[in-house]
Amino acid sequence: MPPITLTNSYAPPRPAEPSDEELLHPPGGVYDVNFCFPVPPELESEKVRLVPFVPSVHMPLFQEKTAQHPSLFKYVSFGPLLALPDALQMYERMIRSDPTATWFAVLDKTRADSSAADAGLGLGGAFAGDIGILSASPGQSQAEIGYIMYLPESQRTHVNTHAVGLLLHYLLDAPAQGGLGLRRVQWKANAENAASVRAALRLGFRSEGTLRWHMVLPEGKEGAEAREDGDGVRGPGRHSAMLSLCWDDWVGGGRERVDMLMARD
Repeated sequence: MPPITLTNSYAPPRPAEPSDEELLHPPGGVYDVNFCFPVPPELESEKVRLVPFVPSVHMPLFQEKTAQHPSLFKYVSFGPLLALPDALQMYERMIRSDPTATWFAVLDKTRADSSAADAGLGLGGAFAGDIGILSASPGQSQAEIGYIMYLPESQRTHVNTHAVGLLLHYLLDAPAQGGLGLRRVQWKANAENAASVRAALRLGFRSEGTLRWHMVLPEGKEGAEAREDGDGVRGPGRHSAMLSLCWDDWVGGGRERVDMLMARD
């Protein structure tokens, strides 16, 4: 057998980059969420509605309102989003082009949103922010709740309890109950973000420890100082707190706990 010479022709994939016009005006008025699980048209409680995040509808609101509060982006790997084109391309690159991730717009039914009404959006509640799913895997029967960002007026209110509770029902309820019946839902937070960890624990997630040097953050973000003699990747490091709420936790009292908190908040 003749000797075999090895080669490596790998090059990072270059995803398509739709124009801002295409992102704001989907061809034919049809927007493909490109998610690996069925996406419900809405999830709703007495106080909160979650609807699939459609950039042409929700991104102008999200970008305009979050740009006024740059501190909202302290613990996430993107932003601040100071211009609508940057926000649209971020969403296309990080979320829509990744079939394991999707976002929902969070609407607070207890408040009217004059800016949305003035724009003729008819959202059915005040735009409170977003909540997402990432690292979803039908084969591994799991998903992660993340990309949670609420406007200041919606923080420390009923909004997070109801938004997360609705997603937990969607992900962990049995199919006969209208859910996906997954085995595991996880929650990863910047280890410095104590408020996020407390929110997860309150909703019944269990701590599984800390993933050290879990992520490389963009330059300019706060994080751990990177090694000088490493592989040349630039940007500080992030340690992540890992928590989970699994199917046996859910059927063993977790569902009732979440419902109790949603009824109380």
